[in-house]
Amino acid sequence: MMVPNEQAPPVSEVGVASVLGAALLLAVLGYTARQAVQIPSVPAPAPVEATAPAPAAVLGSLRFVDNSTSLPPEALDLLARAAQEARTSGRNIVIAARHRAVADPEAVRAQVLRVQHALEANGVSPAQLLLATPDPTLRTREDGAQIELRLQD
Repeated sequence: MMVPNEQAPPVSEVGVASVLGAALLLAVLGYTARQAVQIPSVPAPAPVEATAPAPAAVLGSLRFVDNSTSLPPEALDLLARAAQEARTSGRNIVIAARHRAVADPEAVRAQVLRVQHALEANGVSPAQLLLATPDPTLRTREDGAQIELRLQD
């Protein structure tokens, strides 16, 4: 109720005061709401180090005599184990030849192909057999190649 001789404040002052009061109230409520609900900070993920692929597991090696393509007697067991491992695991077999620098490259190639065909005859898919580039750094007096079989993912 108004007392006579008092003037009412202008409407524009009441509107501005109301808006400022509402803004202040919202700011205070927002601040207290953020304080009441504390969201835990999530730590940044740890950096992941790039790892080198796992080295191929060596199944074994066999040694050919001179330039012969006849499989050595101990090769049969190694080839059977390698074939079984490739069939059950689905992994590839790398056939890697090491030989002397003076070795006949055609003889080494024939020895590698002999091993490849023996593995195929033991049920290994040709797609699972990888031929590595022959390595002429073998230090021995014998002419035959050393064939190494390795499993690779």
